[in-house]
Amino acid sequence: MVLLGLINSTLHTLVLNPLFVLVAFVVPALKSFRALEHDDDRLRNEMLMYWALFGVLYVFEGYIQIILLMIGFPTLAYSLLKAASVVVLQKHAKQAFEAIQPHLSKHDEQLDEKLGMAKELSVKAGQQLAAQSVVLTSKLVDASKKVAAQVAALQAAQEKQREKHSGAAEAKPETKKDK
Repeated sequence: MVLLGLINSTLHTLVLNPLFVLVAFVVPALKSFRALEHDDDRLRNEMLMYWALFGVLYVFEGYIQIILLMIGFPTLAYSLLKAASVVVLQKHAKQAFEAIQPHLSKHDEQLDEKLGMAKELSVKAGQQLAAQSVVLTSKLVDASKKVAAQVAALQAAQEKQREKHSGAAEAKPETKKDK
């Protein structure tokens, strides 16, 4: 069972993840560059639809994965399904976009409002994290200075001990054997 898990994990890491990155990101990115470079409106629209739909899919991907794994859907099969869905999305982006677009248009104002709220929340969260990191960094610097001072004090004490021992060995009185 452990061996099967190791094989599954290795296959996922070494084969399926790179395959997904290639299919989902690299190929569409190259097609997008080509569309911009050659001023191809048809390909540009197709790739814009792909990226918009990929973004929507990516937002819900975590939830979809949790649900599928909870019902016992195998991880390997999920990875293959995810790669296949991206390929299908690339081939049929226009049809998928046309199916979703009326729903998005219907809720356009609400989506803009929610996006604005999300932006405000993320800015506030970012500011709070930045402030906390400044405080924590300051505390870390102070703690580092204290540790450095303690290390320096210990090194000085050790040096005094060595000097004391070496000085005591040199000042040792001569014995009858030494004469």
